[in-house]
Amino acid sequence: MHVDWWTLGLQTVNFLALVWLLRYFLYRPAMAAIEARRAALHRDREAAGQARLVAEREAETQRALTAEIDAGRRAIIAGAEAEAAERSRNLMAEARGDADRMLERSRERMEAERREAAQTLRREAARLAVSMAGGLLGNGPKPSAEPFLEILEAGLGEPRRSAEVEIACAPPLDPAAEASWRARLERRFPGAAMVFRHDPALLAGARLTADGVETEASWRDALVRAEKDLVDHAQSG
Repeated sequence: MHVDWWTLGLQTVNFLALVWLLRYFLYRPAMAAIEARRAALHRDREAAGQARLVAEREAETQRALTAEIDAGRRAIIAGAEAEAAERSRNLMAEARGDADRMLERSRERMEAERREAAQTLRREAARLAVSMAGGLLGNGPKPSAEPFLEILEAGLGEPRRSAEVEIACAPPLDPAAEASWRARLERRFPGAAMVFRHDPALLAGARLTADGVETEASWRDALVRAEKDLVDHAQSG
C-alpha cells in the first residue's frame, strides 16, 4: 500500500491545529467561567464579613445602652442585660449561620458549575476528536469492502428468504468481486433480488439491508460507537 507522506503531514498539521483551536475556544472559556465563579465566591465572603461586622456593632450598641441604665433600677438592669446578651448571642449565631450558609451554597454552586463545564469540555472534545478522525479517514486510502462483507456474512445465521437484499459498499466492489458476492449472498437469501450500490458515507465498509433490517460493519459505524462511548465516559466522569 502506498502512503502519501505529504498528505499525511498535512493531516497531522490539521490535527494539531484542531487541538490548538479546541484548547483556545473551549478550554480557556471554561476556565474563565470558573474564575468568574471564584470571584463571586470572594464577594460572598466579603458580604458575610460585613454581616458579621453589622451584628457585632449592634451587639456593642446594645451593651453600651445597657451600661447607661440608672443604677436605681439594678434589678431591671440585670434582666435587661441578660436579655441584651441573649439577643446579642442570637444575632451573632444567626449572622454566622447566614454567612456559613451563603459560603456553602456558593461553594456547591461553583463546584457544580465546574463539573458541568468540565463535562461539557470533555463531551465537545470527544465529538471533535471523532469528527477529526472521520475527516482523516475520509481523506485517506480506503481498504476493500470485502473484509467487511465477510464480517456481515458471518453474522447472517441460517439461509432465509427475502424479497430484496441491498448491499451498500465503500469503496465500490469491482465487477468480479460483485459477481462473487452476489453468488454468495444468493445462497444466503434464495430467490432474493440483489442490489449493490456505492455509499461513500460509510467511509469504508458495508451495510446489508434485508426485510427492512440493516446490519453494518464500517468505519462510520465504528466512529459512531466510539463517539457514544467517549461521550458516555465524559458524562460519568
